[in-house]
Amino acid sequence: MVDFPCLFQRFDPAVALAADDPAYVDWQSEVGLTDIKRQLANSVLLTTHSYSHRLVTGLRGGGKTTELRRVQRALQTRPEGQRYFVSFLDADDTLDLDDADPTDLVLAVVGQLVTDLKAAGVQVKLGGKLKGFLSTARDILHGIPDAGVSLEIGDPAGVAKLSTTLKRQPSMRRELRELLEGNLTTLYDAINDEVLPGVRERLKERGYVGILVIVDQLDRIAPEDDRHRLVFLEGRGKLKALDCHVLYTAPIEYAYSRACPTLENEYGEILGLPLIPVTAADPDVRRAALTLTKRIALKRIESCATTESELFEDSATLDELVELSGGHVRTLFLLVRTAIERSGLVAPLTARHLQAVISGQAAKYLDPLEAPERAVALHVHETRAKPDDDELLDHFYNLLRDQYVFTYWAGDERWYDWNPLLGRSKLAASPP
Repeated sequence: MVDFPCLFQRFDPAVALAADDPAYVDWQSEVGLTDIKRQLANSVLLTTHSYSHRLVTGLRGGGKTTELRRVQRALQTRPEGQRYFVSFLDADDTLDLDDADPTDLVLAVVGQLVTDLKAAGVQVKLGGKLKGFLSTARDILHGIPDAGVSLEIGDPAGVAKLSTTLKRQPSMRRELRELLEGNLTTLYDAINDEVLPGVRERLKERGYVGILVIVDQLDRIAPEDDRHRLVFLEGRGKLKALDCHVLYTAPIEYAYSRACPTLENEYGEILGLPLIPVTAADPDVRRAALTLTKRIALKRIESCATTESELFEDSATLDELVELSGGHVRTLFLLVRTAIERSGLVAPLTARHLQAVISGQAAKYLDPLEAPERAVALHVHETRAKPDDDELLDHFYNLLRDQYVFTYWAGDERWYDWNPLLGRSKLAASPP
């Protein structure tokens, strides 16, 4: 009997795999790509006399969180004397990403690091500078009506409380930022001069050689009000202020824009996770990519004690869903999950039912696109490249952000294509 509740859960696109989940498929090396996990880990391991502050990008739903969790595990489980203490911040839980600000982000990073150190039993001692910062912050909060938070000067977790306040109290956010701005240097000095040296000594006793903070979900920062530039470029001094390694995720539409050279001058090479190259021109790469994408789905199915033939009536159905995913894991999972949700929960799912799901999804994806956006999507599909026209580029980057356009590379080849679901819509039959 097919366990539909289990399958529905295992194909939840919002849940990243745990670092040790046996359903993980390590696909990058099998299609000739540099393993982003290895490159990210090496960027930390090779930077021994300073601190790396790097940007990581890729389409949302392409597997970045899973890769970052495995980086965390790889560095934490190295032999004694070589391992790193890794703090992991899910920025979407801590920040208002529609109103993200470098000040908020730095407070969140410090707060998460202190929280994770305390959870691991590593004592975090406050010096005079951090106590002074918290005292000033407490005075600021006392001057704001209904702030709703009380800071204890002797508790380093007060920085995390400040970060939470900035997210939960949007009405006072601007005022609080302005008041804290002049005191951030004190916070940096306090962490770098008073907190981190002692923490490193205590971590060294446990076999650690350094500290890494991974900041995930920043690729969801909204582009309005030039916020990408505000955070990653104008805010680079704040993002690089802490004396520890930090990996920040970044919005793909900004990382791949004309800002790329400037960003790389500041942060080093932007490390990107492409989609699985199921649309590669090389037939061998394409075949391997399709096989690997299907393996991802099969491992989820098998983890619920189910087989492909038990779930799908037609043996070609899963192959079709894999192609329509475009190598984008979240699209694949949404298709499978939607098919289950819209079924009568009777197995196997019929080919007719799956075709109805595909047609419905294709029509829904096309409907919001206006004529210029449809023209750009069609151009990308036909040329496998971004448009040259500056005005059309704005539409291109919006489509890339919203996952109507996908980005790929394999070997020396790099290309773009539309979301294959658009190929099942009226856009393919009647281009604008």
